[in-house]
This record gives sequence, structure tokens and C-alpha cells, in this order.
Amino acid sequence: MAPAQRLMMTHLATALLFSKSGLTRLIDRMEEAGLVQRLARPGDRRSLHIALTDSGEQKFRKALPIHLDHVKRHFAAHIEDDEAAAVESALVRMANAVRRESSLIQLGGQRGNRTPTAKGG
Repeated sequence: MAPAQRLMMTHLATALLFSKSGLTRLIDRMEEAGLVQRLARPGDRRSLHIALTDSGEQKFRKALPIHLDHVKRHFAAHIEDDEAAAVESALVRMANAVRRESSLIQLGGQRGNRTPTAKGG
């Protein structure tokens, strides 16, 4: 499996906004179901990569079009193009803020102010 198809547990927890223990429980269940595997990370025995198994990849490929159809039907179909651009812009700003905050937390910094402002930040 190519390195690009692997994720570090800590990065996955950050991306999904899961606690480490919550993600561990989820990965345990997915591993028992044969959907993912834990792989030793070369040069660092303390951290693990998570990778989809062939079965997990098949299930992902089968579920993706269904998921995208639901997103279109339940979200995208209800907003106009100009509204979609505004939603996308807001989501990008929020995702960037989460990445910055997660990076600070990983470096031992403090979480930022979570009080919303008129500008959304």
C-alpha cells in the first residue's frame, strides 16, 4: 500500500475531531470488521498508520456515490450558486481555523477563543 493511502492515528483524530480514545475504539471496530489495518510507522514504533484493507476500499468505493447523492439531495439542491460560494468560503475558513488550532494543540499551545464573532472567526 502506498504511503499516500495511510494516515497517522493522530492526524486522523485531528481531522475527524475525535479524541484519541474515541478514534481508537472506532478503529478497533473497523479492524475487527476487516475494513482497516494498523501498520507500524517506519522509524517510530510509538505511532501507527491506519490503512484501508481491500475490503475497506471496496466498501468505501460502493458507499461514496451514495453519500455524494445524499449530500446533493439534502444540501446542495436547496441552495443557489451564489449561496453555495458563500457556504464554501465559510467552510474553508472554519476548516483552516480547525487546522491551525489542532496544530497549536499538538505543539502544546493553548486553544484559541471559541467565541463566535460577527465575522465568524
